[in-house]
Amino acid sequence: MKKTKTCPKCGSQDLTLFRYEGFPNAEHEKDIHYNTSMMMGVISLQRYICHNCDYSEGWIVEEDIRTVLKTKPANLEEIG
Repeated sequence: MKKTKTCPKCGSQDLTLFRYEGFPNAEHEKDIHYNTSMMMGVISLQRYICHNCDYSEGWIVEEDIRTVLKTKPANLEEIG
C-alpha cells in the first residue's frame, strides 16, 4: 500500500494515511516506545487504511528503523 498506493486485498486506491508521531503521552499511545542504556525514544508509525475493505498496513518511518537498529534496544529481537 505504501509504495503502490493500491490495496493488496481488493485493489482499491481509495486509501487514507494516518501518521502517529510525537513524544510518549496519552495522545500518542499508538507509537512504539523503546529505551536503551543510552537513550529513550519513540518510533513514528504510519498506518494505511483501505476505505473499500478496511484492510490496513502499518509501517515504521525509515529514519526510525535506522535509529533503532543502531541503538539496539533491549526489547529488540532480531529474526533471521
